[in-house]
Amino acid sequence: MSERGLATLGATVADVLREQREHHPCRGCGRDTPGWWCVAWQAADDLRRARSDVDGRTGALRRALPPWRWARIGDPTWLARVPDRRLRQLAERWTPTSGSVLLSGPSGAGKTSACVALAWRLLGEACEAGDVEHVACSAAWVSALDLADDWRRSQYDREGSPLAHAQRARVVVLDELGQEDARPAWLLELVEPRYQRGAPTITTTGLRLADLTDRYGSGAVRRLVEPGGTIIDLWGAST
Repeated sequence: MSERGLATLGATVADVLREQREHHPCRGCGRDTPGWWCVAWQAADDLRRARSDVDGRTGALRRALPPWRWARIGDPTWLARVPDRRLRQLAERWTPTSGSVLLSGPSGAGKTSACVALAWRLLGEACEAGDVEHVACSAAWVSALDLADDWRRSQYDREGSPLAHAQRARVVVLDELGQEDARPAWLLELVEPRYQRGAPTITTTGLRLADLTDRYGSGAVRRLVEPGGTIIDLWGAST
């Protein structure tokens, strides 16, 4: 197109925009701005605000996660540390409707690494959509050691404690069950209200299922998995 043609096209576009400003001001703010532009700007601003809200609601979860930068789905280091196909699928596909999951296996099998990657996937989904109702906005990551210790210290004042928060969370990742030195009653106190609500719990443990039952009782172990949950047994598993 010649320079004259470009100039004519530019003048025509300018006339159209000027006419839109003059005859179609933004209905939302009343400013002398094309309505479609203001709507798009407002939508982007709303999304920024929603993402900021999500960021605030998920701060505790992000701070609780192990600081492993490689613990992301698809990262080469993560793939090397999570060789089991079932663990990878857990990180990639789990949703609250999948129910509770009990991961039982030896140290180094990739149980915690899979759960960290799962948590970051959920956090990413919530932030991307700016969805304050996403499960990540009401999720908790707790170690059995810390939770059992809190249970001992707050037996007479549970309100506001980490245990109370874990009881109420929509989903809880309970890491390293069996590492704590406490009476087993704390576990039933955690899982009973969650079991009654049907709230999923994802648990990692270095104990075999029979050892878990001996230590915590069949009722507590059953509530870790039900309703509709899954046991992933990694003892002697191949990829």
